[in-house]
Amino acid sequence: MPQTPRTELASDPLAPLTSRSRAWIALAEAARTISDFSRSLLPGAAHCTLGGVVTGDAVRLAALAQRLIAAAIVMERTCGASWDELADPLGVTAAETREQWEPTVAQWETALEAERAASLARTSLLPVDSPATAVELDDWVRRHREPADLDDHPHPVSGQLQRMDPLRELLHLAGTRRALLAAHDGPPPEVLLTRLGRVL
Repeated sequence: MPQTPRTELASDPLAPLTSRSRAWIALAEAARTISDFSRSLLPGAAHCTLGGVVTGDAVRLAALAQRLIAAAIVMERTCGASWDELADPLGVTAAETREQWEPTVAQWETALEAERAASLARTSLLPVDSPATAVELDDWVRRHREPADLDDHPHPVSGQLQRMDPLRELLHLAGTRRALLAAHDGPPPEVLLTRLGRVL
């Protein structure tokens, strides 16, 4: 009986999102925040007696831009980009890029693992509920479309997400099991059984 190629394995619609999709949602959410904040800044910027309010808003916008850069780097690293590739648009060396941003990528990966172990650990980038955030982003994109926009997909964000195929989900569940055991500082069941056998 011929084996079904892995590429033909259908993903369960309730399967977890892939790491790449999670990273992409984080990037989209950061971009939406910047857009909304920028739009709110424009009406008040014409006043000349705001006592530093506009400058303060600009500083906050710069901080949001840094968060967007962090989300972009996390997403591209998740997709396999090298530090050399990321260094070029940043205008620094690969070594400097890695030194500055590797902790952010590591924090993202740790937060995903912690989430799989039902932990409350979060990063500033990780949406609490990625699928729900994607649906909100769908609505946001549709409301802000311009006539000249080429993308008219009814689900511009959630429709692009990828879920784990059966094999990847099994690996994901195995990782969750390891994370749960590590979180509770308990030895694996096979070790416990061995110890119990020695006592008996």
